[in-house]
Amino acid sequence: MNFDVNIVIVGGNLTADPELKQSTSGKSVVKSSIAVHRKFSKPGEAQQTDFLNLVLWDKNAEFVARYGRKGDALLIRGAIQPRSWTDKSGKKQYSTEIVVDEVIKLHSNKAEATEAPPVMETVQDDGTLPF
Repeated sequence: MNFDVNIVIVGGNLTADPELKQSTSGKSVVKSSIAVHRKFSKPGEAQQTDFLNLVLWDKNAEFVARYGRKGDALLIRGAIQPRSWTDKSGKKQYSTEIVVDEVIKLHSNKAEATEAPPVMETVQDDGTLPF
């Protein structure tokens, strides 16, 4: 019996303002990353942070590009996808990304959070969104 599950749920902060781009097939795409603090750290050491690459498509990409800013807290659900390519110098490159299926904006960055109440919006690309 096979039991293959590739689901990841991660919460963290955007590391930069998202930039909306178009793929060669015309789909909206955002490549970004989030900073996630590790749960445990050794006594006397600073808390460690991991930086995870994200790929958002279509409505999720448009949502994050429109409403997301550096420092905003996001909760994302997606799948881990490794990929590889050969760069211009002929060297093999590797990357592991989270392809996002759902994104929830928990709150804005600290500068905006003092001016407005926290925002919680969710987008799931099920084809029923008005935009």
